[in-house]
Amino acid sequence: MKLETVKRIYKKLNTRNFGGVLTEPKFFFSRMRDDHAKYDGIAMHFNLADTKGYIAVTELIYHEIIHQYIDEFLGFTNYDDHGKEFKKQYNKFSFGVTMDKTYVL
Repeated sequence: MKLETVKRIYKKLNTRNFGGVLTEPKFFFSRMRDDHAKYDGIAMHFNLADTKGYIAVTELIYHEIIHQYIDEFLGFTNYDDHGKEFKKQYNKFSFGVTMDKTYVL
């Protein structure tokens, strides 16, 4: 998958699910040992091994965009990465996104 495809998916999710309120981060593919993807406040990093297929990448971007939304838009800087607030926002904005059902409350 190309970075341009990742950017298009991000823009589509940001526009449709978040009203375009998020600042587009930088995007990188890398070889991460323990993570599928991560958002670090500036960029989204995607493990090369996990970027095989449009649906898989869409789910990874959606997951990371929730972290970005909590940090950037809600202003939460100290929260449990996948705790109650993450689950709440994940489920709130999931319309139109293929979900893995991991975060259903």
